[in-house]
Amino acid sequence: MGTQLTSASAIGYGITPQITVTAVLPGTIGSGSLPETRMAGGGEWGANASWRFLHSVTSVGKRLESTASLGLVVPGPQSDSGVLAGLHRAPGVAATIASGLASRSQYVWLGGGYTRFAEAHHDRRPDTDSRNAASGYRPAWLRRGVDQWDYRGFAELTGEHTGGVLSGGTMIPNSTSTTLWLGPSVLAIFKDVAIEGGVQGPLYRDVSTAI
Repeated sequence: MGTQLTSASAIGYGITPQITVTAVLPGTIGSGSLPETRMAGGGEWGANASWRFLHSVTSVGKRLESTASLGLVVPGPQSDSGVLAGLHRAPGVAATIASGLASRSQYVWLGGGYTRFAEAHHDRRPDTDSRNAASGYRPAWLRRGVDQWDYRGFAELTGEHTGGVLSGGTMIPNSTSTTLWLGPSVLAIFKDVAIEGGVQGPLYRDVSTAI
């Protein structure tokens, strides 16, 4: 199967308090026969617009939020590996939605997404259905004023299922995968700037062996 390490950098800008645009630039090290995440293989560069359509303050320091996003993903500059290496590449569309409850100390988020690629010369990269859950905590000693960096930590759980790979108009047998990932992340905020970083490792893998 091989081993891959995927990293991604996301840069976003808030046009308004409700609208944000984001660019995602991933990269990979190593090679595997099947993509275990949407950004595996050569990695798809992406750009999306997010709309926070719900922002409800339930009590002092507590709020409910829901955000939907729609974006374009395009093949990155790195070559694909494994079963994807010989495919003609085409762009795709990614949609996500997430809802959560946030307070001064606790955060809980649930989300889901779907990515669909276009067909090129009877080839198509696999669709991806993803689910995400995150729980965060902001300890009292890290709750600082607006003139200092403010920190919070998260545990994030991500599940993904990739569909079959289409090659030459035929679905490749045993080319699906289902994976579950877990890892920590840290969010730092200073005034109107936010920086987040984290890492995830696999908890569960059900990866077919493509023929």
